[in-house]
Amino acid sequence: MALSSLLTVISRLTLLWLLLCPVSLFAQVPATASIAVFEDHDKYIEASRSYGTAWGLIKLAADHQGIALQPQSTSWSAAMNRLQAQRVHLIFGAFQTAERQAWGTFSLPLSEEGSAIFTTPDNPIDRIDDIDMATATIGVSANSVQDEIARELGFVNVYASTARPQLYSMLEEGRLDYLLFGQSIVAYYCANFTATPHEACMKQIGPALLPSWVRVMAASDNRIAKQLIASLNEGLMAIRHTQAARDIFSKYPNAALRHKQWLTQLKQEAGSLPH
Repeated sequence: MALSSLLTVISRLTLLWLLLCPVSLFAQVPATASIAVFEDHDKYIEASRSYGTAWGLIKLAADHQGIALQPQSTSWSAAMNRLQAQRVHLIFGAFQTAERQAWGTFSLPLSEEGSAIFTTPDNPIDRIDDIDMATATIGVSANSVQDEIARELGFVNVYASTARPQLYSMLEEGRLDYLLFGQSIVAYYCANFTATPHEACMKQIGPALLPSWVRVMAASDNRIAKQLIASLNEGLMAIRHTQAARDIFSKYPNAALRHKQWLTQLKQEAGSLPH
């Protein structure tokens, strides 16, 4: 076969391959990623061990992958709406649930967090079983996992709001009996809105409910966002044993144990890790 004919055949085959291959094979991960974060993002980092650790790890992974995260502070409900409407690439601080897995994609775990029922210190109730679910009022963030938990527990009077400060005020004024929040949110509230020492700021009723891992989430129908999640996961695996990762844990109590627990969870979810 003449050289010119061979080149023609190769060109045609290459063109056919390009037409048949998925576009996603050629798309590059963007250099910047918009990510919805909690309102008062910086104060959450300072006040909450779980929130601060998770943000430090995902930021470190993003830096390793050459991705610049662009935080957008917003309420949780607004963040979920933006994510589903593809007005933001990612949402930070999400729990992985069966309902969300139906339409979302998640990062590897970042830090452990629990939800719990909280009330004012003068409330005599100490056990969840002693709460009268038919008459008690409880506040939750709208469209949150805690909203679902409150209803599953049997609370009849669930007040869901997009504004957390409103819920704090309603509890203090006696218009709510309880709040069901992530423990990070209560830590943030106690650190920034009261003069009361943290130990006496709010009383937790019973053990943590639905302990889970904080993650970054993307919408499954957003191709670019899914690529970002995949890249961030690669970054997390690359930095997991670094001193920089250990330093993030060292900013908060029980650093060595929590770093070890994180590595164990990573191994469980990512399979065998290279040594």
